[in-house]
Amino acid sequence: MKRWAVVCGASLYLLAVGATAAELPKVAVLEFSAKKGASADLADMLADLVANAIRSLERHQVIGVSDIKSMIGFEQVKDKLGCDDTSCLVEIGGALGVDYIVVGNFGRLGNQFLVNLKLINPRKARVDAGISRQIAGGEENLGSAIPTIIGDLFGSRTVRHTSPAVVDEPGEGGRYSDLIGEVKRKKDAEVRRIKELESSWMQIKEFANMATVDKAERLAALKQYIKDFPEDQGHRQQIEIWMDMLADDEEPSEAIDMSAFQVEWFGLRVYGGNFGGGGSITLLSLRWQYFYWDIMKGSGVGSDGDSLGRLLAATGGTSFGFPWCVTDSGRHELRFGAGLFGGWVDHAPGESLGPILLLEAYYLYHLAEYFSIQTGMELNISTMPLNESEGLPAPVFNVFLGFKT
Repeated sequence: MKRWAVVCGASLYLLAVGATAAELPKVAVLEFSAKKGASADLADMLADLVANAIRSLERHQVIGVSDIKSMIGFEQVKDKLGCDDTSCLVEIGGALGVDYIVVGNFGRLGNQFLVNLKLINPRKARVDAGISRQIAGGEENLGSAIPTIIGDLFGSRTVRHTSPAVVDEPGEGGRYSDLIGEVKRKKDAEVRRIKELESSWMQIKEFANMATVDKAERLAALKQYIKDFPEDQGHRQQIEIWMDMLADDEEPSEAIDMSAFQVEWFGLRVYGGNFGGGGSITLLSLRWQYFYWDIMKGSGVGSDGDSLGRLLAATGGTSFGFPWCVTDSGRHELRFGAGLFGGWVDHAPGESLGPILLLEAYYLYHLAEYFSIQTGMELNISTMPLNESEGLPAPVFNVFLGFKT
């Protein structure tokens, strides 16, 4: 019974105003919900601003919140339905006899307002458009920002969605005009969505790296962005990294993107091991997300206690392996690799001149994007003895400390 009361109330209201704007699509603006940091009074004011901004387009007949509240029984029906999902709003739209419904919510993120609006088409039971915008400053900036947001939300929507009528003959142009118009509207909607996504990505990227804003607020904003733009898979990994860092009480601004291709021009290691002291130099290393290649590497070690000052091993070659970032910040990295070297090794029980197999495992701490400290261990195994009777020399084992840049 209450549902019929709102239908009758809506019908009487629409008949009263329909004579002056019968040709215009009807839009109902429902109450806005206030989220964190926003009051209910401010939500009511925002709903009025939205209604007035739609009226200023002069392309729609607008039913505001106060008009809807005056309809007999509307509040009871709205409470009964819940009005938290599209199907509920479709029923309300049918009761009001409107072509579109505008719903939304807003709250504060730091020193900015976050406004979320949806344009629902109750005749087709779908959400035609959605938009999320951040408005910097205080409440005084809402009035100037809302008309632009409404213009982006509605775009070129001026055609009423009515029931299917008799289709014109192709010669009269009606059928093709409708098809062309629908294609154009979809194209315009896609372009607006892309622009909205690009703008929102730049805003959320800046907001996520604002160290002055509470981490919990930035984390909530990133979660909302994923919810609002599920199609943005290109930035999904980066957003998830920021979310993990904020959850671990780390700053996203300190993150290093280790998924990108990098060139390391020079590396230095200082050795200590079973052959005594020594070192190595690496020239030109290439690093991808899951592979690294030290293109040119040369090393020398010696001496032990029996041959002070004499070079016991000299090698040169190339190595490659697998890098693994331990943390989302990209600053802590482990590398596991192998290499093929040529060189000379002289240590009991014999000597070697020829191919040498390298195995290495080491840790890097990236102080900056292009400078890191490295420490770890490596093992050089000779494969070809110089004298068969003496056999192969002992493997060369070293621990090291150095840097890469």
